[in-house]
Amino acid sequence: MTAIALLDAENSPYLIADTLVSVETADPNPEKKIWLPALGSINSEWGTPPNLWHISRLARKTYFLPNSSGVLAFSGNCAVAADFLRELSRKFLTSYSYDRSLRISRQTIEDSLQNSSRVCEFSLLGVLARSDGSREAFTHNVHSQMDTINYGKCYTAGSGAELIANIITSVGNQKLREHLPISPTEDLAELISSQMLFRERNLENGHAPGTPIDLGCGGFYEWYAIRENGPHSMPPRIDIHVNFDEGRLYISRLHFSEQMESSVTRLIGSSLPSQDYSLIVYNFGLHSTEIPLNIDVTNEIKYMITQAAAVFIESIFKPNLELKGNPRPRMSGLLTPDLVAHLFDEEIEVRRARITVSALGHTVQDATISTLDAPPQVTIGRSEEKICISLGVEILETIIDALAHLAQNNSTIKDQLLRSVSQC
Repeated sequence: MTAIALLDAENSPYLIADTLVSVETADPNPEKKIWLPALGSINSEWGTPPNLWHISRLARKTYFLPNSSGVLAFSGNCAVAADFLRELSRKFLTSYSYDRSLRISRQTIEDSLQNSSRVCEFSLLGVLARSDGSREAFTHNVHSQMDTINYGKCYTAGSGAELIANIITSVGNQKLREHLPISPTEDLAELISSQMLFRERNLENGHAPGTPIDLGCGGFYEWYAIRENGPHSMPPRIDIHVNFDEGRLYISRLHFSEQMESSVTRLIGSSLPSQDYSLIVYNFGLHSTEIPLNIDVTNEIKYMITQAAAVFIESIFKPNLELKGNPRPRMSGLLTPDLVAHLFDEEIEVRRARITVSALGHTVQDATISTLDAPPQVTIGRSEEKICISLGVEILETIIDALAHLAQNNSTIKDQLLRSVSQC
């Protein structure tokens, strides 16, 4: 139960993985609730007796190999995958004590798979980075393989593999966007993460066949670039969902996601020189906020947010530390004023934004990215107990352009827009 993907495996590889962790039992938690970034608090238990299953938490399913030798993502049975990783750690440690610069090789992984049981119950997608800067794709139990013009050879695996595969094939041979200062494959990786987050907010999610929760995947999709010097984490990003309804324009969702590298990292059962990241996904869009249609797009606009929520997502393989005899609680849900003050005491500059504008079931998606020598797309700060979010000029222009594009292709949207503008 998962959705993972490897993009442009042979040239400029990027790895994508969802974070939804499901268990094929009834939820033992009496509250039977879980907080998801796109939906908020929802029922954690799904299915019908005797085939009940539940969403236990959100967790990262990527696994960073020691000495920057690559990264793997898994789908399928978590316990079986953990057994394999313990075997991989054991084999690596046997040689690591003699060579501290050692990296994990394809042969080490294949030997570990041969020595592990029930390997048919999970899939692996990943990239190995050698000390000479070369990289090599690794796959195990792949569900689909695609050859695209824009993104080379791509692989997907997991119960939700088809959802990602559909996005890849839909844009894989289209004309590339040229206005973004990133590579086409990085644009696709971020597009998949953003588009899946938007798709998850549908109220039919989990109730209709083929939706992410119905397929046992979702939560949030992280991604990594695997370059010559090893894996690089996902840059901070704002996702803005805008809706045009009955002549009025609203921000209906506003998510902020960022990753932080842990200072102390543990592979399963051992201390090793590896990388580990924690992921936080904030939801600032708990209440819809209107954007005036006569807004001056030459100036940034500021919004004061009185309530926010967040989900803290760690590696699924990270030990669950205890606090006073009980499992350490993971941040999930509404933020307290004290936590807001702690998290946003210093202003945060965000240079990446993904914008989705919807009207009458039609959507336009675009992105804005600023380089380090340009103003940020968004700034996030604090004013007393409120969160202050400033949206830059480029974001506002993108929203207006997207709405104009929707109106150009739909007469009903065009009529509503013209009537609204005439009343401004």
